[in-house]
Amino acid sequence: MSAPHVAPDHQSRKSRYLLEPADRPATLPSIHSWTPGPGVFSLDIDAGVALITTDEDTLDVAALFAEDLARFTGHHHRLEHGAEPGAGQVGLHHVPGMTGIPPEGYRLDVGDAVRVVASTRSGLLYGCQSLLQMIKQDEHRRHIPRGVGHDAPLFPVRGQMIDVGRKYLSLDYLRSEIRRMAWMKMNSLQLHLSEWNGFRFESLEHPGLASPEHYTQDELRALDAYAQRWGVTIVPEIDLPGHAVWLTRYEPRLRSPSTTQDFTGWPGGAGGGWTVDITSDFVRAFVRGLLAEVAQVFHGEFIHIGSDELPLQGTDSQDEFLVRYARAHRMTYAGDVLVDFINDMAASLRRFGKRVEIWEWWAHDDQPTSIAPAPDIRVDKWLTGDVAQWARHGYETVGVNWDGNFVTPGYATTPGGLSPHGFEGYMDSEAKYEQAHYPVADGVMGYRLGRWMDRAERYPTEWIHHFSHRPLQILAERLWGSPGASSAAAFYERADAVGSAQDNLTAVPGRVCRIVSVSSEEVHAEAGAAANVLDPHPQTHWVTRYLPELDVAPHELVIDLGDVRHVAGLTVWPRQDGAVVEQFHHAEGRARSVRVEVSTDLWRWDVVWSGTMPDHQAAAGVTFPSRPARYVRLTVATDWQNLMIVAMSYITVWEAPRS
Repeated sequence: MSAPHVAPDHQSRKSRYLLEPADRPATLPSIHSWTPGPGVFSLDIDAGVALITTDEDTLDVAALFAEDLARFTGHHHRLEHGAEPGAGQVGLHHVPGMTGIPPEGYRLDVGDAVRVVASTRSGLLYGCQSLLQMIKQDEHRRHIPRGVGHDAPLFPVRGQMIDVGRKYLSLDYLRSEIRRMAWMKMNSLQLHLSEWNGFRFESLEHPGLASPEHYTQDELRALDAYAQRWGVTIVPEIDLPGHAVWLTRYEPRLRSPSTTQDFTGWPGGAGGGWTVDITSDFVRAFVRGLLAEVAQVFHGEFIHIGSDELPLQGTDSQDEFLVRYARAHRMTYAGDVLVDFINDMAASLRRFGKRVEIWEWWAHDDQPTSIAPAPDIRVDKWLTGDVAQWARHGYETVGVNWDGNFVTPGYATTPGGLSPHGFEGYMDSEAKYEQAHYPVADGVMGYRLGRWMDRAERYPTEWIHHFSHRPLQILAERLWGSPGASSAAAFYERADAVGSAQDNLTAVPGRVCRIVSVSSEEVHAEAGAAANVLDPHPQTHWVTRYLPELDVAPHELVIDLGDVRHVAGLTVWPRQDGAVVEQFHHAEGRARSVRVEVSTDLWRWDVVWSGTMPDHQAAAGVTFPSRPARYVRLTVATDWQNLMIVAMSYITVWEAPRS
C-alpha cells in the first residue's frame, strides 16, 4: 500500500448550509412556496398536539403524527381535543371544502406555534409529513424556521406499480413501501398480483389456484386498510386474458384453443397456455367470479384487469378463431373480442361500485377494432408516444412505465441497459430529474413508476429495492411539481438529509464534508478521485490506483464531517456504472472486509463497526450506537475478487439526534 496522502479539498464547505432549493426548508418533495419569518419555532417537548378540529379524519391523522413525532423527539405527545395551539405546540386544522387550499394541499403556518391547515384528510397528512421532515433535520429534533408555506400536488395520481406476480415480496416490505410513499406524498400503489409464473391472490372459490407464496384475503384487507390510513390507494391487478399460464395449468379448460393465442414469444409463453379463451362462457364466468373476490377485498375505486400482450394481428392477418366469434356476435375484428371481454368485465365490476383500469394494448400496432372500451375505463399509457393520446378520446389516463419510467433490474442495472425486446431496463433517474417532461393535459391523471421483476426472481429484496430507491424519489418530486434542485445530485443530497420516516437518522450532506486523506486514488486512467464518494451522483466513483502501479489493499479513506456530529451509521454504494478495471481481471472493486472508525480529533479512533459487505451492486448500510465524531475512517481490507482494488460510488454518513 502506498503512503497515505492528503486529498485536495474539492468538497470543503462552511458548516452552515442550505440544501436546494435554498429559499425554503428542505422537504421531499420541496414545498411549492415559502415566505420566511423571523427566527425559529421551538417545539415544547412536554406539550401535546392541539386538535383545532376533532372530526374522525383529524383524530386519525393526529394519532399517526404523534406516533412519528414521538419516534423523532423521544417524547410522547398527547392529543388535546378542541384546543388552539399555544407557544411551542403544533395544531391540526381540517376544514372540508375550505377555499384557497386545493385537494391534497395544505398551509403550514410556523410562528410561536405551528398550524397545519388543510381541506382534505390527505392534505392534513401531507402537511404533517413536511413538518416532520423539517423537525427531523434539526439536530435536537425541536427547531424549524418560522414562515408560511403553501403546497399542493401537480397531479392527482402519483405512485408506483410493483410486480409481485413474478416475484413475491413480503407484506413487511409492502408496508414499508406504503410508508415510504406517504412520506414522499405519493398516493397510488398498483399491485401486479398475477403473472405467467405466479398468482399471489388467495381465491376462496378456487382453492389451490394461488402460488405457494401468496397473500391471503385477510392479509390483503389489512394491507389495504394500512395503505388507506397513509393516504395510499391500492389498485390490484389480475392480468388477463394474457400472462395466464399459471391459471391455464390450474384449470386447463381456461386455455385458448387458438394456437396463435396459446403459444407466444413472450417469456413464459413458449410452452403454451399464455391466453385464456375469451370466447368461452365458462372462462368469462370464471374470470368474473375471480374479479368479484378481488373487488370485495380492496376499498379503492379501480380494479386493474391487465389486457396487455396478446398476440395481435393486422387487418390482413386476423386470428380465424377470434374472427369467427366476432362475426357471430355482430363484431368485425379479432381485436373486437378483446374489447368485448374488457367491457364484459367492466360491467360485472360496476355491480361492486368499481371501475376497470387496463393497459392500452387493445389498439397497439394498428390492431383494428370496430368497438371501443367503455368510457368509464381508465387507461394506462405505457407504450411510446403521446401520453394524452387516450385522454383526447375521453379516457382518464395514467402514465405507467411511460417514456422510460420503469425499473427492471433483472434485465439491466447500468445506464443504457435494456431488455431483449429493446425497452424495459435501467431508468436514467438523473436525466428524468433534469430533462424529462411530464405533460399536464385534461384527462392525464398522473404517473406511476413501473417496477418489473422479469429475471429478478432469485434476487434478494434489498437488491431489488435498491434500483427503485432513487427513481421513486425522482418521480415523487417531479409529479408534485414544486421548484426543484439545480441537478439530480443536489436533489439526492436533500432527499438523503430528509431521510426515511422509519428511522431517526439523517444524512450529513456531502457539501459540508471533505476528504482528509486517502491511501490511494486513480486520477489518471479514469476519474476515480476519492472526493467522488461525497457526490451522490451514482455515475461518479472513487477507485484505488491501478496504473501505472497497482496499490494493493488494505485501502483507507478519512472523511471530515465539518463538525462534531452524533454518527450512527453509514451506507456504502458500490460502483454503479457497470465499468470494471479490465487490466486486472475485470475487477469490480466491491468491498468485502470493512472496518469503520470514528474520531473527534484524528488521534484517538474508536472502532464502531467491522464486518463483511455484500457482493452485489446494491447499496449496503450499517448502523451502530451513535458516537460524537467529526471524522470517519473507512478501511477496506479485502475485495470480493481478491484483486486488491476498491471502487465505491457514494458514502452516506448518518447522524442521530443530539441527546
